[in-house]
Amino acid sequence: MYWPNGGTSYPEHFYTDTPPHVFFAHIHRDAVVTELGDVITDGLKLVLYTCSQDVSPSVPSDLDSLPQYDEVFVVTQYWGTSVFHRMIEIVPRLALFVDFLKANPGIRIAAPEVGGRLAELLEIVGLDASRLVTGAVRAKIVYQPRSTGCGTANVQESQALARLYRDYIERSFPRPPRRNGLVLIRRSRSRRFREQEAIESAMRRVAAEFNLTYSLFADDPTPALADTMAAFHSAVVVVGPHGAGLSNVLFSAPGTFVVEGVCNVPHVNLCYLWLAHVLGHHWHGLASRAGCEDVVDVAASRVAAAVRT
Repeated sequence: MYWPNGGTSYPEHFYTDTPPHVFFAHIHRDAVVTELGDVITDGLKLVLYTCSQDVSPSVPSDLDSLPQYDEVFVVTQYWGTSVFHRMIEIVPRLALFVDFLKANPGIRIAAPEVGGRLAELLEIVGLDASRLVTGAVRAKIVYQPRSTGCGTANVQESQALARLYRDYIERSFPRPPRRNGLVLIRRSRSRRFREQEAIESAMRRVAAEFNLTYSLFADDPTPALADTMAAFHSAVVVVGPHGAGLSNVLFSAPGTFVVEGVCNVPHVNLCYLWLAHVLGHHWHGLASRAGCEDVVDVAASRVAAAVRT
């Protein structure tokens, strides 16, 4: 079993030294893939750094009844069915291997789910969603690309995936969206803007001032993927409270301005600051006047001032 520093962190040089490679994948023979995407082979359990680590040395009790395949490529991670983790941690693990997977269509893809939005995103990057499998499996050969740290987008994978998405939009949409939009994200449940209606009014005014097209991205119901891609690809400015809707800046062109209502203590989370940095966007944070499990309390006047600036 491998877990650096007894499960606390990678060695210091992982963060301070330039790695000798751009990307890598572990390759296992005659292996078991667990439901969390860990791989067990020949007495070794390789547990990569994600949002939760199962360092138990036990092998699945139903080993003989697990589905068996010739080759499996692993992208499964903890919380992989939620929007942020799917968009920022799961799908990017495929990005640098798309050509390899296209050239080897018999390789199955072990993922947290086999349908829904994940299947749509796979089709967009050119991979047949019928290759998806879920749960614990066995395989003669298992490819295990580097994982995505919890909430921390990998640089190369994220940039490559964003490029694949933009190429798809520009190639497949009859009229690729013109980049002149202001997109405001509206959350309907937790972490919604306290002053949502006032912020909506302010954003409509600001959009008119700068001759931008204003659009509201609501989560109830979630728009179709094509509409989501078009909205965020056209954005010059994206405004929203901390939440999964901001993951869609993966579809935006580098240089997009991202204005985020940021959670305050004790739940400060700057994952979208890092994502914006990785993707070449400009990020501006507005701290909530309280926590953010219920609402993000940012004055509409502050949001408007930030967007104008």
